[in-house]
Amino acid sequence: MIIRPFKAEDYNQVIELLKLCNVEPPVEQSDLKGICYVAEIEYKIVGCLWAVNGLSTCAYLDFFAIHPDYQNTKLGWNLLKVMDKTLRLNNIHRYYFYIEPDNTYFIDLVDKYRKAYRVRKLRDLQFYRREIGE
Repeated sequence: MIIRPFKAEDYNQVIELLKLCNVEPPVEQSDLKGICYVAEIEYKIVGCLWAVNGLSTCAYLDFFAIHPDYQNTKLGWNLLKVMDKTLRLNNIHRYYFYIEPDNTYFIDLVDKYRKAYRVRKLRDLQFYRREIGE
């Protein structure tokens, strides 16, 4: 397995992975700004993670998906470790992320390791998206 920065030619594979994992994909490739990593096995993208950051010392994680065949293999944790290191090198000290309510597997996993990995649940929020037409 290789964890490497996202390249433009990865876009179609990443979109398919996101759809397979029920993660809403970006509208277009230009939405994938920020720090982006993919996990690749034999030229197949099996994981992805994006961090969007601004001018502050925090970021927001988005488009995090692991192919179902590679869940429970620590691939997600490995992606997070690479992202954590990169964010620290960029002077980013915290990040926020949202877990879909029906993703009980990941919710349970985060809850189980919350203390060890210094994760704090902020509050029960529901996120909404609005598309603005012309």
